[in-house]
Amino acid sequence: MKKIFYLIFVLWITSCTNSNKNEQQQANLSDSLMVDIKSNNIFDVEDATETDFLNDEKKYNPNFISDTLNYKKQSNKLILPISNNKTVIYIDTLSPESESTDYRIYNYLGHFPEIGYYIILAGFYEYASYYLIDVNTGKETEILGFPKFSTQQSYLININEMGGMGDELIGYQIWKFNKKEKSFIKIFEFDQFEWYPIDFIWENDNTAIIKVISFKSKDYKDGIDYKNSKDCVYKRLKIK
Repeated sequence: MKKIFYLIFVLWITSCTNSNKNEQQQANLSDSLMVDIKSNNIFDVEDATETDFLNDEKKYNPNFISDTLNYKKQSNKLILPISNNKTVIYIDTLSPESESTDYRIYNYLGHFPEIGYYIILAGFYEYASYYLIDVNTGKETEILGFPKFSTQQSYLININEMGGMGDELIGYQIWKFNKKEKSFIKIFEFDQFEWYPIDFIWENDNTAIIKVISFKSKDYKDGIDYKNSKDCVYKRLKIK
């Protein structure tokens, strides 16, 4: 009986210890996030919750139209119309082998009608990018993940989907959109190897909530649905 009690006691102590370790990891992650974000003097940052994130997600309007059937490829060519009866053309390589250094393939994803931009996904040898294309001029802006614009289209955020591949950063890119000049200016990007970006959502035109998880999290290491892990941390970023 004493042996059984002792075993239960040991298991309870181990469970408490592991729980404390997980809590400490999240606290350390939270502290490191604060340092990463505040050090640039671009944001005010505060803690947020999963409830905050989900509530904002319900209210958010992406102002994006996925009209992929409007622009089908013709003989490996993606042709997009712009002003003055002109077009921009993206040509796939004939070889479907992604191991080839000449490999490239372009897919039209849709457009953002309020700001007048197409978006395409470009696949290359060992990496991929997204192009925002001005529907009037055809001018391109390359970003590393699918964007979400702030509520009045003053800013956009994207996750670097190739993060961790070679020298690629792991985190978010944050851009300011100049509506008058129709240009994008990158104002910040996270470059670190402590946490992994999972998602983000805009709360208003200059405030977003990011969702991340520590690389030290057991859920992340095990790859067991870490995007819904209780180890996820939420931070509210307010652009100054």
